[in-house]
Amino acid sequence: MFLKGTGNNGLQSLFPKCPLEFGEDGDRSVKMLKEADYIAKTSGKRNFPWRFFVISKDDREIVANEMVYNLSSPCELEDYSWVKPGQVSWEWWHDARLFGVDFRSGYNMDSYKYYIDFASTFGIPYIIMDEGWAKTTRDPFTPNPTIDLQELIKYGNERNVKIVLWLTWLTVENHPDVFKTFADWGIAGVKIDFMDRSDQWMVNYYKRVAKEAAKNKLFVDFHGAFKPA
Repeated sequence: MFLKGTGNNGLQSLFPKCPLEFGEDGDRSVKMLKEADYIAKTSGKRNFPWRFFVISKDDREIVANEMVYNLSSPCELEDYSWVKPGQVSWEWWHDARLFGVDFRSGYNMDSYKYYIDFASTFGIPYIIMDEGWAKTTRDPFTPNPTIDLQELIKYGNERNVKIVLWLTWLTVENHPDVFKTFADWGIAGVKIDFMDRSDQWMVNYYKRVAKEAAKNKLFVDFHGAFKPA
């Protein structure tokens, strides 16, 4: 649910319609060719999620609020000891441009080892290898020839730093076996991007992907922005 101001001190709820047909739209996503006149199909006997507001004059109270935890269902995983929250060192926000180093920075081995060394020095448990780690955005099994991913995984493990790999949601959808491969490689988690939707199909996608990732003991960061339509 999204809320839009009415201009009269009021709010109007907005819901994305259920998509019916999709078309090709490049490597990032798909086009919605046809939408239903309803927002979802579901069983009348199921339970529905809570919706609530947390309003405060102090931002810290919102961060510390435990309402989501209190209203959530119990964890379905019997063992979640492998889930290790923590910070990441991330190259994308500055396009892997490093200054003051004695090598040419970029999406290459020297740079990624630098990020791993930085993370290890400051007790950061992860690095994210964002777009550029793979040879193409459509193929999650072939790393960019400028890097040796297996060597980086080993280098990180020796310094207590795990690797998180970036993917588009469409690549994950087209390669459902990718999580098993990543787990076999020793990857800790995945950052999935460019969903840009919040209709019923996409919300179901989140759940499917989270379950498959958890089955392979990978954590997931869904990064794409939500949109009302």
